[in-house]
Amino acid sequence: LAPTRRVVAYDRGGVGYSDEGFNPRTGTVVSDELHAFLAAADIPPPYVLCAHSFAGLFARLYVRDYPGEVVGLVMIDTTHED
Repeated sequence: LAPTRRVVAYDRGGVGYSDEGFNPRTGTVVSDELHAFLAAADIPPPYVLCAHSFAGLFARLYVRDYPGEVVGLVMIDTTHED
């Protein structure tokens, strides 16, 4: 995809190379931080979100919180909320 589309790898707060971020680390906080990051990086929607493992929960929250911005959701061996 990278030759024809903008591809971004994102580490949520406290994971990988990211700073801790806001506490407590609720799903809403994580969703809002991703939204703020995309805006600050000047990456306009629509988005295709790809999530692996635990991040699938946050990707689903992002779709819930910002449904008009997401046109696709790829879930890779993700956790289910139940």
